[in-house]
Amino acid sequence: MTNSGQRCDNWACDGYASNQQPASSPYVARPAVLVAFLFATDKLLGIVRDAAIGHAFGASAELDAYYAAFELPDGLFTVVAGSAMATA
Repeated sequence: MTNSGQRCDNWACDGYASNQQPASSPYVARPAVLVAFLFATDKLLGIVRDAAIGHAFGASAELDAYYAAFELPDGLFTVVAGSAMATA
């Protein structure tokens, strides 16, 4: 019920105008599907990268050095980005 005593439907009483859609509209769903697709593509390309590097170096000290050199900047980025997202 609204203040004027009229019955309202679903989300229409929550301050939305009658021509607005709720937050679960395609404006949210489409970008969410795009982000999910891009994350899956990122993981697949990561597997391909690791397979190519493993094929080139094999199980060696050079491969271990590559992974160690990769982890430091990646870990720092994760900490900085996580902090930025937490404070935003």
